[in-house]
Amino acid sequence: MGTRLYPSGEGWSEEQLAKVPEGTAARLAALGTCPNDDAGERAWHDTIIEDDAMETLYHFQLFGWGRLNNPVYDWIIAHNLDPYCGEVTGQDAQVIMILQGVELSDEEMAVIPSVSWS
Repeated sequence: MGTRLYPSGEGWSEEQLAKVPEGTAARLAALGTCPNDDAGERAWHDTIIEDDAMETLYHFQLFGWGRLNNPVYDWIIAHNLDPYCGEVTGQDAQVIMILQGVELSDEEMAVIPSVSWS
């Protein structure tokens, strides 16, 4: 699956970052975890994919901003950090989001205190 980049810390809304309507996270959480049987799993996934906002948020929760791209990987290596699992805060987090091509306004980036990858 590759190493993926995620927002971390507090002060941000995953709905805002995933660009879905408020209340989507509550609806997704209300579904609970995926059942451990074929029929239940299919129904659970069908419920999510039939709702564009829930599907978008679910994918954001799973994949974050996607696999680390080469500029981010190179930045991590240049700063002697673990390329497979790590976290940075403050201005370093903003640099990584910019290198990754995260499409957020300056105000949206400012509320994310840290980013992590795993």
